[in-house]
Amino acid sequence: MAAADCVDGGSPPEDLRFAWRVEKWGDPTCEGWAAWPAGQIDRATYLSNVYNVFSDVAKAKNLAKWAEANPKKFDLYTYVEQMRRDI
Repeated sequence: MAAADCVDGGSPPEDLRFAWRVEKWGDPTCEGWAAWPAGQIDRATYLSNVYNVFSDVAKAKNLAKWAEANPKKFDLYTYVEQMRRDI
């Protein structure tokens, strides 16, 4: 949820910042993702996906049309929104 909050001005979680660095600069270990700490690739990927989906929603002029055009992304958006409400 921190990745979603980041779109609204919150601080990005460490694994999201890591994903952005890898996206921009490449693998910091120069050994491939298998050399990263256990689970980091999964966390970084998930957080990046959540951030990207929430960024897309923030830019969408018509959420219904965006949802129709992006059903998988909309599923992720609604899943995270439900978690936010349940807290």
